[in-house]
Amino acid sequence: MTLKTIGFLIGLSFLITSCNKMTPAGFWKNYRADLKLKKYSDQGPWGGYRIIHWESKDNNNFETDDILKYAKDNGWTLLDSCKYGQVLPQSWTYSDKKIFPYNYNESNDIANQINDKLQRWIDSDFKLFSFKTGWIIIEPGTDESTERTGFILISNDKKKMTVYHLWGE
Repeated sequence: MTLKTIGFLIGLSFLITSCNKMTPAGFWKNYRADLKLKKYSDQGPWGGYRIIHWESKDNNNFETDDILKYAKDNGWTLLDSCKYGQVLPQSWTYSDKKIFPYNYNESNDIANQINDKLQRWIDSDFKLFSFKTGWIIIEPGTDESTERTGFILISNDKKKMTVYHLWGE
């Protein structure tokens, strides 16, 4: 085997094993694959999003400590958490659809562009976690940005979980 071939094989194995790290939130594709119901992804050249939703028939399938450890082990830093009940503000719907209302910088333009894509399947009481993911969102036409780009919703009965990751401009 030539030195060039060995270098190529090492490079190829690096790309194969690091693929989930190079893809925004790609590591979530491997989490509880037995329960994954829905996944949406749009990874364009200037930005994108990934949504993955899991459901289980049994209670307590999505344990908060395990999920937060998995996120941390994959480079997500927990920033905040809060609880929500079934009665949500009007901003949690868009065109009569249940959504996750990502409202960067309270700008209606960017919110309207994103919110129609961020469907929400959890309509019971839940906990929301927000994360710094190593990716950023830049509001188009400005220097405004945020590192808060990863979000996890977990239903209180721990039967449902949704991950949202947004990035780019």
